[in-house]
Amino acid sequence: MRRPIETEDELLQTVYQLFAEIDPETPDEVDEIIEAGGNDPEALAEQMDALIARVLTQSPLLWRMRAQREIRNKRLQLQSFISFDRPANREAVQELLEKLRVRNPSIYAYYRNFESESDEDFATFRAELEYLLSEADTEEE
Repeated sequence: MRRPIETEDELLQTVYQLFAEIDPETPDEVDEIIEAGGNDPEALAEQMDALIARVLTQSPLLWRMRAQREIRNKRLQLQSFISFDRPANREAVQELLEKLRVRNPSIYAYYRNFESESDEDFATFRAELEYLLSEADTEEE
């Protein structure tokens, strides 16, 4: 019996060699060829399943994983500069609204009843206003 397969490269090379030698037609023929090569078909199938699962979840080329990482990073970035402290957010929102009104006196669309806003709404509203001001600053440059 051959030594056990230890690396992914060895696993792929073994599978490649087996399939390059013969073109089997049934799963039983495939199992016979794998066994003739000194390997356990079930163990080999489990190793291949684990390899495929790992590649699908960790590949930097997989756009879904990359998008999830980007979303998670943007959320962390947003949380890093937004406080959920209601009095601080209320004061910041009023200051940001005033800055926007100075630039454009017709901006009253952002009026909200500050008494009924939740802490999360204040934080989100503050983030929206900061974004609007940063975009306006970018356009002026």
